[in-house]
Amino acid sequence: MTIVRLTPTKEKLVPRISHAVSSKARSRTQIYALVPIYLLQFCYGMNTGFPAILTPQLREPCSEFMITENQESWIVSLDNVATPLICLCSGILQQRYGPKYILVSACVPYLLGWIMVVMATNVECLYISRVLVGISHALITTTVYTVEITSREMRGTLSLWESVVRCAGCLLIYCMGFFLRWNRIALIAPVIPLMALISCFYIPESPVYLVRQRRFSRASQSLKQLFGSKYNVTEEIELINSNLDHESGQHNVFEVLKSVPNHPEIYKPFGIVLLLSAIQQFSGMSILRAYVVKIFDSVFHETSMPEFNHENVQCDQSQTSKEAYISAIVIGLVRLLSSLLLSNFLKVYPRRSLYLTSITLSVISLVSLASVQLCLQKNSDCQPLQWLVLVFACGLVFSVQLGVQTLPMLLSGELFSSDIRALGKSMIRSLTCVFLVISLKTYPALQGTLDIYGTFFLFSIVLAGSAPLIYWLLPETKDLSLETIQHYFQPAKTQFYVDLHHTTNKSTPVPPSYNYEMSNAGL
Repeated sequence: MTIVRLTPTKEKLVPRISHAVSSKARSRTQIYALVPIYLLQFCYGMNTGFPAILTPQLREPCSEFMITENQESWIVSLDNVATPLICLCSGILQQRYGPKYILVSACVPYLLGWIMVVMATNVECLYISRVLVGISHALITTTVYTVEITSREMRGTLSLWESVVRCAGCLLIYCMGFFLRWNRIALIAPVIPLMALISCFYIPESPVYLVRQRRFSRASQSLKQLFGSKYNVTEEIELINSNLDHESGQHNVFEVLKSVPNHPEIYKPFGIVLLLSAIQQFSGMSILRAYVVKIFDSVFHETSMPEFNHENVQCDQSQTSKEAYISAIVIGLVRLLSSLLLSNFLKVYPRRSLYLTSITLSVISLVSLASVQLCLQKNSDCQPLQWLVLVFACGLVFSVQLGVQTLPMLLSGELFSSDIRALGKSMIRSLTCVFLVISLKTYPALQGTLDIYGTFFLFSIVLAGSAPLIYWLLPETKDLSLETIQHYFQPAKTQFYVDLHHTTNKSTPVPPSYNYEMSNAGL
């Protein structure tokens, strides 16, 4: 008997976009194809930053209508309530109709959401707006379009630019909130989703989706549009088709869901990304983004900037601190700059190193921020301490953006195989939204029980405790093709071959992508 031990090799398999050229011209064509996604991500950032402006203005006695603290927490979190179901539907729709269809669909709820804000005369209109926004959030955050049209050299950078654009949208909202009322902002904002809708009609469909649907002619056109007329589209289509046939032979999505324990290439990446998404909620970034004006209004409540006329946010009885808006703008700017740095760091540093550095710096920043907040409780009129809170908050934002906040989304597009990528990413996003709702709804209770400093101390403990687990579980994906990443999760196999002719001088055929060790035993 000839026993053959098969173990996965470390050599790189043929990448899906195998001949992607790194020339500037072909990089530009990929960037042009991502314009609708970047515009939609800009809308995402505007809508996530908008409640931080909206709720403090509506809590003022001079506001258009009043809201309670409970209503405030619903406005902040309601965009994530309906999202889990939409995320799951998005994965199925992408498999059936294609990622481009999802992008077109995401534009409409954003438009309608801003229109509802313009017409809002009560809190119920705002609730409807936030639910509509949540639908678009779900559709845009589960799209696999970026990862399926970009070369592996560009994949990490172009994916992270989505985070950069979201930060820019959030920063713009903070700046507009300093000068404008919430309903004036809503009159201007619909321009962005309208531009995204128009640009969707000028981009190619995902070649992976088209090959899966056997639309080889359109797949050829899509690849030429993305990589140029001289690109070897025939070979690329054959590679995509071969990869999809191989995966379809291994995975039937609904059958696999019934037997997940037998598929480590599914449950392992799912567990890793889910863990990262849960840890993400303890970074404090979601709370800081949603309540930034409210938090810093309480920090600077004793401070005022003399001879500054800000009629939009003040009345005779009450006003929102001007320093609170300045703090929001500064934090938004730091978030944008850190995202820009991360897009460059991804080209140089491994994913694991970035994440572990991010979580270490985040723990240090959370402890520092909580300590200063505790000191401020005892010296509420100490102006240097007030600005020191802003400094450490900026440090926290910078640290979190280096990995804890941004890498889970990138890895959700990299770790799943192409046949279940849309569904896997959708399920991850659904559960992340559940975590978000819990985080945002429980923050007022945590603040009331532990105060702000106690809440941040709690977050630092959770992050510090999770760091060793992440070090042990997180794989490295930098500069690896998507196929090679999948190979990482597949277990080693042992196969037995019986040599009926007792020919020990001939090697048993072994698949070329495996190394083998042979040992002979007499019968």
